[in-house]
Amino acid sequence: MQIIFPEHYINDELFQFETESKGYLLGTVVELEGEKYTITFYDKVRLQQDIEVELKQCGYHFEPNLVVIQSVTKECIQEAIDKLVKSGDIRFMQTN
Repeated sequence: MQIIFPEHYINDELFQFETESKGYLLGTVVELEGEKYTITFYDKVRLQQDIEVELKQCGYHFEPNLVVIQSVTKECIQEAIDKLVKSGDIRFMQTN
């Protein structure tokens, strides 16, 4: 298994701090046994805010490969991915 963070995220500590503050990260890729999964990470507060806006605008919210974690940090992301892989739940996600 390999976790591929967006280049701007992995190389910029300020961006990592801003990402945690904003509560979401797009474009993290997990490569597992030849399959690639692009995952979006949100914390619960930011997700709730975004869902409320989308419900008002279009009446629904849809986000494939969404994972909600306590805090959008590298450590929480790695922990969540490890658990997804160990549980087999990652197989239910869409592949690239």
